[in-house]
Amino acid sequence: MKNKPAKIQLLTFLIVIIPAVWFIINYTQSAYDPYPTLFLTQFSGKCAIAFLLLSLACTPFYNIFNMNALHQARRSFGLASFYYAAVHASTFIILDYRLNLDWLIPEFVNKPYLILGLASFILLILLALTSGKTFQREFSKLWIRIHQLVYVVGMLALIHIYFAVKGDKSVAFLYLMIYIALMLLRIPLIKDKISIKECPICQKLNHWLIS
Repeated sequence: MKNKPAKIQLLTFLIVIIPAVWFIINYTQSAYDPYPTLFLTQFSGKCAIAFLLLSLACTPFYNIFNMNALHQARRSFGLASFYYAAVHASTFIILDYRLNLDWLIPEFVNKPYLILGLASFILLILLALTSGKTFQREFSKLWIRIHQLVYVVGMLALIHIYFAVKGDKSVAFLYLMIYIALMLLRIPLIKDKISIKECPICQKLNHWLIS
């Protein structure tokens, strides 16, 4: 008999799927007319960034609150980032440009930020393919090196979205600030100063999440 999924697994699944369900419901009501593919491209790109940042947040928050439930959420959020990035890239390349290289190549030449986005997506594919527990167990050292590329993915994706956004860039700037904060929280001097590992409420919540 299979073990019952932990609450953290169910919670992360709900968090991951809510944006997709929200989009589908609105799409069936023609909320995105007359440019549904444009909205899907922008929406999926923002979701990919948001879930990547959530995945990056799991480790520093574990270090601060000593909640190992966050380790289970990290992989789910990382895979969600890949799935939404796949929708983002596919919508742009297949639905918008119909795999037509005569249209795509000039776009990538004239808009270098598209190359950064493509590079981050290719790295996300690598991370997704090596995210399984079997690969992690059998190639632990290689797995660590590969998955350190997530920091590169984050920076490339953030530069991509900053230049891709036309007009108000406040959201893109907010993403960048969150990314920098998450990187700073990984510095030993900083994370040790703000660690509250003895928090009883956190431990009770952690126990509930992994049960």
